[in-house]
Amino acid sequence: MDLNPTVGLCAQCAHARVIPHPRGGDPYYRCGRSDFDPRFAKYPRLPVKVCPGYEAAPPPGDGPSPE
Repeated sequence: MDLNPTVGLCAQCAHARVIPHPRGGDPYYRCGRSDFDPRFAKYPRLPVKVCPGYEAAPPPGDGPSPE
């Protein structure tokens, strides 16, 4: 994911899930950490500039290789 200035850290976070807008508008960013840690908002106010739970998502294609 590219760093989108209107989204902030969520654009590159391993815990963020992009939820498409049902009517074609801007997508929502859902924080996966909110599932088990009440310090994190389910849908944080964007842009997120600082986050104690941020973990960089692995680049696309960095998963295990098929055998």
